[in-house]
Amino acid sequence: MAVKLANMIGDIQPTVKDIQYCGLELIPHRQLQLCRFADTLARGRKLAERVLSSRR
Repeated sequence: MAVKLANMIGDIQPTVKDIQYCGLELIPHRQLQLCRFADTLARGRKLAERVLSSRR
């Protein structure tokens, strides 16, 4: 399950980054939401990778 989650997050992260940096001007609230979403994805991927590297 952790492998699948890490892979899914890895698949969507480039798309989110493209949206963040494509030059499209978003209202500040939407930009903040997008930044938080990107941060949440990054933390989720790190957590999934830690789960995979644990001995359990």
